Amino acid sequence: MSTRLSRARSVLALGFLSLTLPLPAQRQALLAPSANGPLRPPPGSQGIPPYTPVARRQAGPAWLLDQEARWIRNQAWTAGTVGDASAYLFPRSYDVGSGYGFLGTDYFSWMLEHNAAYYEYDLAHDDHLLDVPKDSSNDAAVERVMMAGGSNSYDMACWSIAMSVAARDRHFSRDEAADFTAALVAYHHFLLTSDFPGGFQSYRAGGTGAWQYGESGQDAATGVDGQGRPYDARNAYYWAYPAPRWQNPDPHWDPKAPAGAVMNWPGWDAVTGEEAWVALLGPMQVAWNQSLGRPGWSAARAPVDALALVGNACRALHAVDLMQNSATGAIYRNVRPPASPDQSKWFDVSVENNWSMYTGLRFLRAALLDLRTALPGYREVLDFDLDQSLSNLERIQAGMVRFFLNPALVWHAPGQPFGDPAAAGHGFFLQGTGGRAGAAQGNTAAFATDVQTWGIAAILGDRELERRMEPVYGKDFLYAMFRSAMELGGYFRPDPSGRPVLAGIGFNAQRSGDPASQMSGEWTWGAINAAIVLADFYREPGHADPAKAAELLASARSMIAGVDALCSHDYNPQRLPGGRDWAGYLYANARQWIPWGWYSNACPSQAATTWAMRVEAGFNSFELGGGEHQATVEGLGLAGGLLDP
Repeated sequence: MSTRLSRARSVLALGFLSLTLPLPAQRQALLAPSANGPLRPPPGSQGIPPYTPVARRQAGPAWLLDQEARWIRNQAWTAGTVGDASAYLFPRSYDVGSGYGFLGTDYFSWMLEHNAAYYEYDLAHDDHLLDVPKDSSNDAAVERVMMAGGSNSYDMACWSIAMSVAARDRHFSRDEAADFTAALVAYHHFLLTSDFPGGFQSYRAGGTGAWQYGESGQDAATGVDGQGRPYDARNAYYWAYPAPRWQNPDPHWDPKAPAGAVMNWPGWDAVTGEEAWVALLGPMQVAWNQSLGRPGWSAARAPVDALALVGNACRALHAVDLMQNSATGAIYRNVRPPASPDQSKWFDVSVENNWSMYTGLRFLRAALLDLRTALPGYREVLDFDLDQSLSNLERIQAGMVRFFLNPALVWHAPGQPFGDPAAAGHGFFLQGTGGRAGAAQGNTAAFATDVQTWGIAAILGDRELERRMEPVYGKDFLYAMFRSAMELGGYFRPDPSGRPVLAGIGFNAQRSGDPASQMSGEWTWGAINAAIVLADFYREPGHADPAKAAELLASARSMIAGVDALCSHDYNPQRLPGGRDWAGYLYANARQWIPWGWYSNACPSQAATTWAMRVEAGFNSFELGGGEHQATVEGLGLAGGLLDP
């Protein structure tokens, strides 16, 4: 997913690292940052911190997964003591702070002295005042503050799913599993109350009447429903990139900035993709995992209050309904903030956002059907209208299916015009559409790899949708999507003979061998997940194609070997109690601009690490309960099979 750092006018996010990593002797020769401020790097230098990749097979297939789970658990802010009913927990998206023990400084300070491109960027985009101007004059400081001080709400949902998987993992002790569960309870205390001690007044985009949802321009937190009940902040989207504190310092020491300067939080976007994960997809997976999907799983009240999560998700349906394009059935991407002069992007549609929202609605529907059976007197005991929620949900879903079945809007067929000529021979889903209601048009300007990989996983999570799409897009359209992602967005490195070998994927179309090409830890693990679920599809009766299944698994193996270069623990040398290690995946292998509106950075990432852990466990996040892929991931040398009944 597009792990974003952005403001209402759009901005930022993270980094790129060469797979040819420095040797120990080279590491020792690297200069430490100057105490007097950054020194100008050598011209043309594109350095990233010299991480040492972790060896996956060091102690068996579960070893790295265990390290990842511990890293994920500890990348969070807390208020109170986890385990107490009053505790709150706020997951963190990135580790860019002073924990880089082998650097002696934070990630960005190191980059200023070793990466000429970042040094020049900072010169042009840092006014040293920690203000939030309307132009781009302080974007470098805004990016640093957001990465160090906040979290993407999609990342929070990924954190919660990963923790719910780890809580069921037989490789962990009972004490650790209990700690994972207690952390989940504290996180959902924050989510359900929309509160964090010392944080924002509200973590929702609505309530003032000024936030405009969809074509109506209505604020989702104002007005009344069909029964005359008032809407409130619980009916609005969560912020896409919130923080546990309103004011935050720059993590990079800047001798030119005023002493004690802090920045008022700059991130005020509300986005459909993030809402799908934080309000629907993540909570329903946690609720299902807690009870292993047994009848009544949606009605459980402890340890995580599944019933409250279902009610919270139902209230979100009002905002989703407002955001639906009345003609195409798609869900618009952005909520329009108050007094925004920009008209262009408020009616854009992201196909990837729609895959996520459709999946979240599917999970919520399963919860509501389970709840209706588990609570025969539900009309008298629930504080939300289950029947109306189910009716609204199914109406929204029907519109979204109409969107997915409209190739004129969403599909690039071979031979059609496209911004990148290399795409001419490929079939794939477009990044999105632009234009309101009946004026929508497909966006053919850029190719997005995650639209293909997430789309494969989402479509195969709903076999009825797959059966309806196949006659429209062709028998092997899912395979075409995967091949397009690999051939257009693949990141390749040479083997000993010089032959290019697939190591992962980037964010968009890129040329093999181009110095600007990228490998994303998060998006590569998403591609590995797509290869696994599609290979299992091609092993099923009625779809069996051994050659395609073998090709997909070969791609998965190649990417696993490649992406492991992005996993490291030496940026944070402190060990957990008992001498246990922890390790995280980098967001990407270098710092580069991404055409979706942010920067990639080569630093440890919640999104990348949680995707790695879930895929290694055989857990497809687009199937409620993760699906049945453990045998396939075990065959790939991953942990797999970790979910005890």
